[in-house]
Amino acid sequence: MTTKWRLVACTLVGAAALGVAQRATAIELLTAGDFEVSAGPAIPEVPSWTLLEYVSASPSTPVNSAALLGGVADNPIDPLNINPDHRGLWFRPFVGTTEGATPVGPVDAILSQTVAATPGQTYTFAGDASFETNYLGGMGEPGFRTEFELAFLDSSGAVIGSPIVRDLSLEVINGLGYSGTNGNPEVTPLVGVAPAGSASVRVRAQALNMVRNNENTGQQSSFADNFSLTTSDAPTTELLANPNLNILPPVAPTAEEVLSQYFDFVETPETSTDIVRVATFANNPATGGTNGIWISPFLTSAQGGSGVVSQTVEGMPGTEYTFSAGALFQPAFVGDTSTTDENKVELELAFLDGADVVISSVVLDLRDAGQTAGGGWMTHSLSSTAPAGTVNVKVSGIVSNLTNNTDGGQQSAFWDDFSLMAAVAGLPGDYNGDNVVDAADYTVWRDGNSPDDTQAGYDLWAANYGATSAPSAAAAIPEPTACVLVLFGLTAVAARRRLV
Repeated sequence: MTTKWRLVACTLVGAAALGVAQRATAIELLTAGDFEVSAGPAIPEVPSWTLLEYVSASPSTPVNSAALLGGVADNPIDPLNINPDHRGLWFRPFVGTTEGATPVGPVDAILSQTVAATPGQTYTFAGDASFETNYLGGMGEPGFRTEFELAFLDSSGAVIGSPIVRDLSLEVINGLGYSGTNGNPEVTPLVGVAPAGSASVRVRAQALNMVRNNENTGQQSSFADNFSLTTSDAPTTELLANPNLNILPPVAPTAEEVLSQYFDFVETPETSTDIVRVATFANNPATGGTNGIWISPFLTSAQGGSGVVSQTVEGMPGTEYTFSAGALFQPAFVGDTSTTDENKVELELAFLDGADVVISSVVLDLRDAGQTAGGGWMTHSLSSTAPAGTVNVKVSGIVSNLTNNTDGGQQSAFWDDFSLMAAVAGLPGDYNGDNVVDAADYTVWRDGNSPDDTQAGYDLWAANYGATSAPSAAAAIPEPTACVLVLFGLTAVAARRRLV
């Protein structure tokens, strides 16, 4: 028996011995039963670099004014061995357009990376750039400029002196492709000596105050790629990480991949991924969130298949459990009792032994009583008490023998909001029913809202301060020594109360 269950059992035995009334409540045991996933850490759009994209006049207003792009944006390191997965930086001046969309005004895009610097050291920053035929950067449009920049920063991140800037409109010819190719000259490297107080050196590729070329509406993007930052002492040592922009951002896990930490998704045949899966439109809007489980019998890959979504948690003999789930069936779903076993849909609450073998289970067939008839969301539930030998409890949503309704029409089904509640005995002194005796319960007692707002009610709260509740172990027998300690403590409390 774990420490948690031992303490709960002893508390219940001790409370019963002293005649302390227990009130029933329940706690949720499932994790992510609503099928929602929390947002993970932000994934950098350009690994090892910082990419800022915003409306020029409002830096707090984000826009999609730049992006990693393959093909035309990539300047291949080896033109004879082009890798389609390689990328370059794409500047998008048309994001602030006044044609065909709500205007946002000029937009900025700044790609930067900062590395440690040594005062007195000479640094060289180089990169490639390309302007399409109708790109306007620095060519007659006020404030619209495209630059490479080298700056030295002090320990607080402030720029020392003035950055060294290369105006790319003076270096790159429109329409000839990347600098250094097809007659386009190389961009002159930026060279600077780190002044006294330099803690780091920052490099940037930036397009500022970008606007659409409304007179010549053809190709008007610009691109940057293949950066390099070196020192005069080590000219062959690259200081930048991901200098060629070819390390792509990691792919964020899908909601189903995240939920697979808690739920088992099993589909038969294994080659199908269309029987039970997470989908945003499967969510019950009345309960909030964004995700639910989609069952789609009309798909060819799902025909005749079965799928199970289940979660297993620790259980305790003698505890009553209630499994509930929301379900929605579209009007053409084939699953009523008149169609025999077509599109069988069930909820199951199962009790498992230590080897995860089912001891007993209860099943609710959702085809009964027309519960699969098309309509709104319905909540279904089933309850049972864990038998002796229970170690784990498993809840499952099960579909099988999926069959297409050849008459057509909407025939998907959806699940959402799985819940497994375990009945627990209320804690003495837990006046707000949150299964913890704490300061919040004192407030309830003080305000006269507890079952006993006398001194005795206060003493009950004080004696149990810090206690927590868990599913009761009615069939479990706590260790004698532990129970003696609990009884001793409760007896002392009772004695103190008689003296008041």
